[in-house]
Amino acid sequence: MTRPLSLHHLTMSAAHPLELVDAAAAGGFDFCGIRTAAPTAAELVAEVAGDEKLIRELARRLDNTGVRLLDVETFRLVPDADLAAMTASLEAGARLGASYAVASGPDPDRLRLGDHLARLCEIAAGSGMSVALEFHSCYAIDTIDRALELITGVGADNLVLLVDLLHLARTGGGAADLARVDPRLLPYAQICDAVADGPVSVEDRRFEARSDRRLLGEGELPLGDLLGAFGPDVPFSVETPTLRLRGLPFAEQARIVGDSTRRFLDSLPVRTPTPGAR
Repeated sequence: MTRPLSLHHLTMSAAHPLELVDAAAAGGFDFCGIRTAAPTAAELVAEVAGDEKLIRELARRLDNTGVRLLDVETFRLVPDADLAAMTASLEAGARLGASYAVASGPDPDRLRLGDHLARLCEIAAGSGMSVALEFHSCYAIDTIDRALELITGVGADNLVLLVDLLHLARTGGGAADLARVDPRLLPYAQICDAVADGPVSVEDRRFEARSDRRLLGEGELPLGDLLGAFGPDVPFSVETPTLRLRGLPFAEQARIVGDSTRRFLDSLPVRTPTPGAR
C-alpha cells in the first residue's frame, strides 16, 4: 500500500491556499492542509474563513486536482481563546472536506485549557470533524505525556493526538512513547527530519520549527524507528519548511519535497507486522 502523504502549509508558508492546493497536486500529494485563520495578519496569506468566494474556489480547485483537505489550522487555545470566533474556521474546513482541526495548548492553566478544548471538540463535532491536539515544545502542552493527560481528561470521542516528529524529538520523546499510545489516537502524523542537537531558547526553537527543518534523510533523527511506529495506511503530513527551498516556484518546491519523501520512505526496510501491532 502506498503511504498517503499530505503537504503541510508550513512547508511553503508564503503560498496562498489556492497555490498550496496546486503545489500539492504538482508534488503528487494525496492531501494538503491549510490555515483558515490565524491570530495575526503576518501569519496568514489569506483569510479563508468567511470568504465565500475563496471557499467556493478552493472547493473547485480541490475537486479538479483530486487533492483532498486533511486538516485546517491553527486553533491556539490561549487564555482568552474566542471559541465563537473559531466556529467560522471550523465550518470552512468542514465545507472543504477537512477531517481534522489542529489545536495546540499555550495556556498554562490546565483547567481552563481543558474547558476550552472540550468546547472546541463540541463545536467541531457539530461539523463532523475531529480535533487533533498537537503538543509543541514551546507551549504549556509540550510533551506527549501532557497531551495524553489532557486528552484523557477531556474525554471527547472526536479528540485525537497529533505527533509532530520535531516536537517529539525536542521534548525527549521517541518510538517507545509512540508504541504505548492507543492507535485510535494516532490517525496521522506530521513528519520531518532535523539535526540531532536542537536549539535551546524558545525563540530559536520556534525559528527551527517554522524555517529550519530538514527533508527526510537530510537530518539526524532516528526516522526508521519513529516512522515504523505508524501503520502503512496512516497519512503523513510532510512539514519541512527549509530556507534552502525558499524562492523556488511553489510547484517545484512541492515536487522536491514529495520526491525526496517518497524516496526516503521507499528506502526503509519493510517491517513484518506482529500480532497486535498497528
